[in-house]
Parts: sequence; C-alpha cells; structure tokens
Amino acid sequence: MMSRKSLSLLLTFMMIIGIITVMPMQASAEDVDIADTGACEELADTGAQAELADEAADMEMAETGSGMSLQGLMKKFPEGAYWNHQVKKKTDDYIDSNNNPDGYSWTPCYSHSEVTPVGKYTCNCFDYGIQCYGFALKLSYDVYGSDFDEWNTVSYKKCKPGDVITYTHRSVYSGTVNSHTFMVIGRDGDTIRIGECNFDRHCQITWSRYADISSYDNTSAVCYSAPRALPSYTLDTPEMVSSRNTQNGIAVSWKAVDGAAKYRVYYKGGSAASWKALANTVKTNYTFTNPVYNTKYTFTVRAIDTDGAVASDYDPAGRYVVFKCAPSVTAAAADGRIGLTWNAVPLAAKYRVYVKGGQYAKYTRLTDTANTACNFNAGVSGTSYYSFIVRAINSSNQFCSDASAAVSAKFTRTLATPTDLKAAAITTQGAVKISWTAVKNATRYQVFAKRTGIDANWKRIGVATTNYFIQKACASNTEYTYTVRCIEANGTYISGYDKTGVTLHYFSIPANIKAAKQDNKGNIKVTWGRVPGAAYYTVYYKGASVKSWRKLGVVDTNSYLFKNAKSGTKYTFTVRACDDAGKLLSSYDPVGCALTY
Repeated sequence: MMSRKSLSLLLTFMMIIGIITVMPMQASAEDVDIADTGACEELADTGAQAELADEAADMEMAETGSGMSLQGLMKKFPEGAYWNHQVKKKTDDYIDSNNNPDGYSWTPCYSHSEVTPVGKYTCNCFDYGIQCYGFALKLSYDVYGSDFDEWNTVSYKKCKPGDVITYTHRSVYSGTVNSHTFMVIGRDGDTIRIGECNFDRHCQITWSRYADISSYDNTSAVCYSAPRALPSYTLDTPEMVSSRNTQNGIAVSWKAVDGAAKYRVYYKGGSAASWKALANTVKTNYTFTNPVYNTKYTFTVRAIDTDGAVASDYDPAGRYVVFKCAPSVTAAAADGRIGLTWNAVPLAAKYRVYVKGGQYAKYTRLTDTANTACNFNAGVSGTSYYSFIVRAINSSNQFCSDASAAVSAKFTRTLATPTDLKAAAITTQGAVKISWTAVKNATRYQVFAKRTGIDANWKRIGVATTNYFIQKACASNTEYTYTVRCIEANGTYISGYDKTGVTLHYFSIPANIKAAKQDNKGNIKVTWGRVPGAAYYTVYYKGASVKSWRKLGVVDTNSYLFKNAKSGTKYTFTVRACDDAGKLLSSYDPVGCALTY
C-alpha cells in the first residue's frame, strides 16, 4: 500500500474534492400546517444538570468539525464497498480517475486486477493521501474537522477510539512488506476494532476487523491522538424535519428513532450562545414557548434510551428559524374574485399566499407577492368556501413569520347568457351541430335538448369547451329544441339560458345511394333509400366540367334519371330529403355514389 504523496500546486488546482450546493427552503403543504403541536414536559432540575454537563464537552467539540459519529461513518462508507472508485476504465494515474473522496462503489475500479500488486493502486485520494492513508485522513476530517497528521502522537498502547495508527506489516495477499494506516473505532482491553480500506482487499472498506494491541509491538507503529474519543451510539441520530413559527411559539419536529424511549431537545440563540437543553419528551415534536421576536433560534435533538442515557448523536446544523409575528388577513368576496389584504410584517421581502377548498384538496401555494394584497379569481362557483393563509418571507427566502390565521370566503361568478343559438344537420348521419356566441370568461358550457311531443323538460346532452357542440344519434323525422348555459368545472351553473332555444326538425340523410347505366343513350338511373317523413328529394351531381355539387332536380320518388351522360366520364350523385314545400330538411352524404359512364 502507498503512503501519502506530495503533489504539485497544479494537481491541487485540478483535483475536485467535493461541491455542496445550498438550496433555498421550498414551501410545501406540510410547511403550513397551522395546528399547534402542543408543549411538552420541561426538564426536571434534579439530575438534569449533571447529565447536561457530561454532554456539553461532546457537543462543543462536535461543533469544531462535522461531528460525525461512528454510525455516521459506517453509513457513509458501507462495509464491503470500495472507497472512491469509479466503475469504468481509468488510467493508473489518480489525477484522471474522477476522484471523489466522499464516494464509493460496489465494483472495484479497472486498475484492481489480480495481477496488480498491492501498493500500486492510485485510484483514490484525499488531501494528497491515497488508499488506506487517504481514507484515514478522510475519516479524521469527517469526525474532527482536521487531518490526523496534524494531531499529537502517543504510544499506540494508549490508543482510544478515533485515534489513527500507521505501521508497517507483511501483506498476507502479496507477501510484500507495506505500510498500512487505519482508525481505531473501538477498544475493549487490549483488543481494538479497526476501520480501514485496502487491507489486502483492493481498497475495500471494512469496519469489522479486530486486532490485539500487542500485534504492533515489533512494528514502527505511530499513533495519532484524536482531540476526543470517537462518538459511538446505540441509536440513530434523529433527523430534524422542521422548525417553524406558530402563534404559541416555535414548533420543532423530527423523525422517530427506533429504540428511543424519549428525546432531548436543545436550542441555541438569543441568550443561549451554545446548546442548551429545553426538554425531554416522548413525542417527536416540541413547542418552544418563550422565543424573542426577530431572534434566530436553532434546534437539535438527541435520542435517549430506556436507561435514561443519551444514546444517539445529534445534527450539529439543526433546524433554525427567526421568530416573527403572523400577518393578519381579511377576505372579501365579489363577483368573480375574492380579495385578500393583510398587514405588513417587519423584515418581510414578500408574502406567500396559500389556498384550500374547491379544486385544492389541501393548502396549496397560490402566489408570492411583495404587496400586502392579492386577488383570487380562479375559484369554482358552488364551492362552499375557500380558505386562505399568508406567511412572510425574508430576503434570504426563509419564512420570517408564522402562518396567519385562516380566513374564508365563498367564490361566486356570474356570466352572460349564451345567445345567437343555431342548429343544423351536418353531413354525419344522425348528427346535429349546435352553436352560439362565445361568452367572455366562460370555459365550459352545458348543452340541453328536448323533443317536441316527447320531452316535457330540458335534458342535458353534453358539455362543450368551445362555442359549439355536436349531438349524435338523432332520430329521423324528430323535432329537437336546444339551449345552452355556462357552467363551472364542477357543473355549477353560472349563467342564465335562452328558455325558447332553437328548434330543428331533423331528417336522416338519404342513404344507400346507387347509380346504374340504363342504356347507351346517356341515361344513368340514381336510386336511394326512402327517409321517413320526407315528401320530396333534391338530387345533386358533379362530374365532367362540374367540379362542385350542382342541383339536378326535385322528385317525389326515391329515384332519378340522369340524361346526356358522356362516355368515359365519371359522375357522382348525392341526395337531400325535403318537406312537402320543397324545403331542405336533411344534410347529404358528402361522398355520394360515383359511376363512370
């Protein structure tokens, strides 16, 4: 295995150790739950201060670095994974290996073949240290915020969890004498537990190897003494979920930890310059009831086991919030809108407005505005009420107020009655097109029909999103009357309707049109099926120099004799039904029947 390398400034510039992007907090429906979480039991004075004193040094030291615990390290770099590997072919030079000291893979890199000697792998690096040495540097940095080679040295026989030992040994894999570096992650008497990578396993990460401290008596072992013992806990670190303003104070919440009997809540901010315990609670939320307005507070939590001992690490970053008052909001309904107004909140750069009701099943962000008023004009009439809440946001895009108390108003909208109704049979068999003048701001229309002598009341036949509707499957020789109303998406009527409507006597299109040559004198006989109720039929044709439909004549039978046809010419025929006054009653077959004479 290889020891730490000295690299040039150019290499330092080229190597990317890691990039962390801090994203602004985003709002969600969960952020605006305005229900009070309730206060929890306060810490008892007796016994609590002694426990806190034991924790103080641990928490303060953790703040100097990332404060990662043994559990955190093992989760970040899983047992059996390969440190800092890229699963693709790379050169032997780690400069070109996509170095990522915070990463791992489950497949060895290309350079880890059976013929590659131990100590020749240069596929990973941290702060110029490669392989086992670089991994130990990374672990020390993650726990203490410093590299182990900056620490004081002590006898390896005095090592404690968190210390780093480097020594020479003979590899059981290759038989060569190499150096190796690892972190001590546990000690029981003279037996130590080791955290490392590349112990004869091709940069594989292990946390489960044990050794007797005496095994290093005849080596050049050097022990680097950590600033404090490596924190090791039996329970997972509580994951902070939120800290937010409420009318009762700052509400803090976190995720439950398996095995925790209760939780200890800490805060800093205001008069508390460092972490201070607030309460023990069996819940996963707590309300800090004594915040100072316009003051930043940060909260974190540790799990406590059934023996009452602290059994987990904590999130050193925690969750923070600046305590602010809530806006006071009013809502006033008018035709087609609900107007919202509220008072200005100090330090607010803008306000986020949420709406619930109608098409919004839960509180949903409506808009962000720098004003102290806005209009809601996208409601649905017929909905009982819409509720609104408002929160202030500062220039850093953080909430700086509690959610306001919810205010409600009913949305109503009235539109003009659809006019200029028309109905006409179209060239699709059994179909009628109903049209009207589009109504301003209307998005949906309900179409109604009734049949003369059959229906006493209007019946809904369909919904249109344009200013026309096609009714299908109309019965021949039937009189229909149509009317239209504007509606909301939920079907609520928001306009009046023409009570007279528009009437059409519908006749089916003459079907089964046929054309047959009668003789060699230019005669073609055209026939079709009768239409019930029709008194006459108007016959049309096109062909030769006639490019569009031309009327041939009106007959009272279901046949017509076309004369003077020219040899080799294609003729097409179609028919419309008429009443006894010759008025056209039906549409026509646009394809018709064609015949080449």
